[in-house]
Amino acid sequence: MDGDNLRMGIGGTQSQMQRQALNLTMKMRASLRLLEMAAPELRAELAREMVANPAIEDIRYGDRAEPLSAVAPDEHNADSPADRELNFDDTPDRAEAILSADDGYRDRFLSGLENASGDEEEDSRRTRFLDSRLKRPRSLQEHLLAQLPVSGLPERDMPLARVLVGNIDSSGYFRGSVPDIVMIHGVAAEHVDEVLAVLKRLDPPGCGSKTPREYLLGRLAEIPQSARADVRAMLNGPLFDPVGENESPAARIEKAKRLSGMTPERFAAALAALRKLDPSPAAGFDDGGETPQEISPDIFVTVGPDGEPAVRVNSREIPEIRFSERFKALARRKDATREEREYVRNRINAAISLVEAVENRADTVLRVAQCIVDGQKEFFKTGDKTKLRPLSRLAIAAKTGLHESTVSRTVKGKYASTPWGLFEMRMFFPAGLPADGGGGMSSGAVKEMIRRAIDSENKAHPLSDLAISGILKEKGVHIARRTVAKYRVSMKIPGAAERILSDSSS
Repeated sequence: MDGDNLRMGIGGTQSQMQRQALNLTMKMRASLRLLEMAAPELRAELAREMVANPAIEDIRYGDRAEPLSAVAPDEHNADSPADRELNFDDTPDRAEAILSADDGYRDRFLSGLENASGDEEEDSRRTRFLDSRLKRPRSLQEHLLAQLPVSGLPERDMPLARVLVGNIDSSGYFRGSVPDIVMIHGVAAEHVDEVLAVLKRLDPPGCGSKTPREYLLGRLAEIPQSARADVRAMLNGPLFDPVGENESPAARIEKAKRLSGMTPERFAAALAALRKLDPSPAAGFDDGGETPQEISPDIFVTVGPDGEPAVRVNSREIPEIRFSERFKALARRKDATREEREYVRNRINAAISLVEAVENRADTVLRVAQCIVDGQKEFFKTGDKTKLRPLSRLAIAAKTGLHESTVSRTVKGKYASTPWGLFEMRMFFPAGLPADGGGGMSSGAVKEMIRRAIDSENKAHPLSDLAISGILKEKGVHIARRTVAKYRVSMKIPGAAERILSDSSS
């Protein structure tokens, strides 16, 4: 037999190979998933966990003197709502206590009615307020989530689909990180793309596209047949090439025309057909008005009498997860089967892992926030944005012992409340420009210097970008004229010629 295999060229060999790989446990994935959630998202996620896991009795928010892991189970769940509701003792004392409690709720309810205002205008105002809350406009994410049950996706893909929808911005583009989703949720990148393809077929179509090129390629069917091939070639050409993002639109169009090989007439016709398509996937979505986004700070930064900033976590956003003693008692029942005990044990372990993930999230946010405050201490002391210094996530990772990607997840969607206002934590990681005296200056600080220079200029003779570059060089910040122009445009400040025209017209 072996000889036959050798003659046919069929055989097998064994070899050893050593390689490094990162295997994340389910507990680690859950911890990373909670870490990158903003406070409102965390509340929603924990509410879903409470519904799904009977071992979790209640979730409360507020100040807590010690971590959950240090609270004794009996003390933690003393006189819990589940204990009261599941107490079916029918003794006379128990019955009297229940009836007296009912009387108390009834008396409170009736007294509320008796003391209610008879002002019709006030009643109408309350009704309008309640109606406005009930008729809150639906966000794009809510609109997409409502279509998932009829999308044709199998039930096993629904959790992934909800995660992907959560990473679609208000314009309809997917802004999530596929490698992060692959690592956290343990799925293949190809499978992520397959689920995104289903989302792009929902209403409005195209939501979930990663780039304008991808979205517009999906809408080629709306282009007249005569121009479709030219528009496809234009989309695949340099017009949407990210390499040329720093070029002006006119320069990019001219470059695309030169490289397309089309006649000027054909190129103009294809460009006109392309311009009829709206580049925003969510352009056709009407949410009935702007939906306000809830922002809750994860940390508070205060400045003490000595002028030193101090950091603390927003304790109101740290949940207290209460366990059900009744559910835990099921595992000790003598008549429980092995499968029942295993189910109870798994649910309790899942609840304990959730508590550990929540506490780890709070600890990680505090550690990263403390390093940010240490690195941007002058800003937190004064509130002056020109005091911001270049700071990288890699530097924070080195100080905290965390991975750089963990630092990125920690600051994503998190906000810091400071004496100078509410700031997204990502703002404290500005890029740097060289400055005299060593170190550097953040791009945000440079923008603030440009703004101040323009605010104090002679309105009759506005400063050119070259003149502003010279002023900053005198202050030790080396910046090119075109960089000044780029920062000025990003701040929506017109050029010198436009400023003098607008000043003369006013």
